[in-house]
Amino acid sequence: MKRLVAVIAALVLLANAGFAAFSNADLGTSSAAFLKLGAGARPAAMGDAYVSVVDDSTAIYWNPAGLAQIDAKGGSATLMHAVWFDDIFYDWASYALPIEHLGVIGIGVQYLSYGTIQQTDYTSYNIGTFSPNDLCVSVGYARSINGLNIGGNLKYISSTIVNTATAYAADFGVMKKFMNNQLSLAFAVQNMGTPLTYVSDKEPLPFNVKAGGSFKIESNWVIAADANVPIDGPLYYALGTEYVQKLGGKLEVSVRGGYNTINIQTGGLNGMTVGLGIKYLDYSIDYAFVPYGDLGNTSKISLSIAFK
Repeated sequence: MKRLVAVIAALVLLANAGFAAFSNADLGTSSAAFLKLGAGARPAAMGDAYVSVVDDSTAIYWNPAGLAQIDAKGGSATLMHAVWFDDIFYDWASYALPIEHLGVIGIGVQYLSYGTIQQTDYTSYNIGTFSPNDLCVSVGYARSINGLNIGGNLKYISSTIVNTATAYAADFGVMKKFMNNQLSLAFAVQNMGTPLTYVSDKEPLPFNVKAGGSFKIESNWVIAADANVPIDGPLYYALGTEYVQKLGGKLEVSVRGGYNTINIQTGGLNGMTVGLGIKYLDYSIDYAFVPYGDLGNTSKISLSIAFK
């Protein structure tokens, strides 16, 4: 355990040192910002403190090593819809399937639509409309080796304004549990890849290094913390908690809360998040309220199914 903690701490310190030059002045210097929008309402409600918690198909986004925690023989699926600002909406869909003796494979799809926008020429004459959108398709794999979960994925990314830019990227992650699964530590690298290329203009992807841990205070109560070192801004932190209450039979209700420092400059509630979840049998419905201060409030709702 001490060795793994030391390795993760060293990686975070190296990442922080390597990106020490990045600060608020670097905000907006990367492309494909939609890759930062997350997957699933459960992690959103926990402030996105999820790299060491994830145990369903959204692991292909948060930490592909988490795919190895899926034990449902028929796999795990998640669908999410997020109401964003104005006419913007954001969707996520994922599915992961354990394959006996081989590991777990998964696929995830992110889609962001900006609605329909009027298009004008240089004289401001209306020449029609266009519908900007962003898309990312991820294919991942993970397995557990001597109790250490290791995973990775490959991504195809496209961003359309009027013309379409494309890029390719990869994620990598590890996860390890200790103290009879009471403590979990994890590390992930996201969006390592080629720049988005619009004709001749090339824009870097939002590369990010993250590390985190979670601890089960009780079997039904977990707290989590993540640290993120992005290429296009200062280091930021995420804190989250989830409490699960059984209501009898197969019904469970979860209460979640979180805090993320990436949003503190938007004013208002300054990075606070809250949410609820209802689980019956193998079906879960989750909701998250994510305020962006002066920019407005957003909501995420997701449905998850474990095919046992």
